[in-house]
Amino acid sequence: MVGAFFMPGEICAFFMPIFTEGAEQANTALANGDISQEQYDALQREIIETEQDLKKLETQANQSATAMQKIAATGEKLKTTGDNISSAGQKLLSVTAAVTGMGAASLKTAADFESSMSQV
Repeated sequence: MVGAFFMPGEICAFFMPIFTEGAEQANTALANGDISQEQYDALQREIIETEQDLKKLETQANQSATAMQKIAATGEKLKTTGDNISSAGQKLLSVTAAVTGMGAASLKTAADFESSMSQV
């Protein structure tokens, strides 16, 4: 248990001893005549239903934990992909600068050629 929260797999382990103790107390109360058979049977049904509800809750907690792990893994993959795209973008900056420089040089060459041709 972390703080007030149970980790998956801890729910039933935490509550089962309580149910066992309750069932033993009910057995003793029935044997001593403190409760009727009808009350004892009702208590047993309640214990069984509660145990089943706890098992369902634990199953849901396990599914949630699995989903959270998958979400975290997907987040890590997206971060890695983003980092790779960023890295590729940084590498393209130097290529872009070179292409821009070549474009500027070819414009100057074309302008010089035009100028020379107009003097002929």
